[in-house]
Amino acid sequence: MVKVDIIPLPNCDNYCYVILDPSTNTAGVIDPANPAVVTARLEQLGVLPGGSWKVLTTHHHADHAGGNNEIHAKYPEVPIYGGKNDKIASVTHPLDENDEFAIGNLKVQVINAPCHTLGHVLYYVTDPASPSTPAALFTGDTVFVAGVGKFFEGTPDMMHAALAKVKALPPTTQIYPGHEYTVKNLQFAAKVDPQNADVAAKIQWCSQNPITVPSSVDQELRINPFMRCDSPAIQQVTGSTDEIKCLGKLRELKNNA
Repeated sequence: MVKVDIIPLPNCDNYCYVILDPSTNTAGVIDPANPAVVTARLEQLGVLPGGSWKVLTTHHHADHAGGNNEIHAKYPEVPIYGGKNDKIASVTHPLDENDEFAIGNLKVQVINAPCHTLGHVLYYVTDPASPSTPAALFTGDTVFVAGVGKFFEGTPDMMHAALAKVKALPPTTQIYPGHEYTVKNLQFAAKVDPQNADVAAKIQWCSQNPITVPSSVDQELRINPFMRCDSPAIQQVTGSTDEIKCLGKLRELKNNA
């Protein structure tokens, strides 16, 4: 199975994640923007000293890639992965669509998801030895629980294409986003999809669970309005039955919410 350690970074709403393969004492760290916090956690997990680890960067924004230079200087042997089309600091292994690499015995596949940034990538992690257990998808600022990232460098059609890739993954796939935005996202979802019982139930669940990750592909198809642009309810709110136009209008509404 894919074992994931969740690290809420201090004084912000960012999440960092440690993907662990205990059988080889190997780790992959998603967006370690605070190196001190992350390396301390690697020590607690027994990866440091002595184990091997890699940095997996989703995109170039400082709250995700801002620790790369420090890590590269202190641990020059640690490979740093990131999308080849992004401007990510200290990347040693530039990546493109469908590239693959390993974290111990775990398999990592790269999914290009340009929009939030032009070189944004997602990391899809599976355990070949346990194919029946859920995969993990690390989505950075592309997909959040009940929301998506702003289209800083891209367009609605680009986000639509990225979300189509996520929708095509197994429904049990666990989604680990880059930020804790769930409550605000659900408040917006409730406004644009007020009859959605799954949204209402998730809002209630969040009142008892301050850490709301992971989600899943199945859950996002039920609660995330940006992944429901084929829904008559969402199309009615946006005034368009064209999914890309619907997505663009939904993003506009969320920006102004």
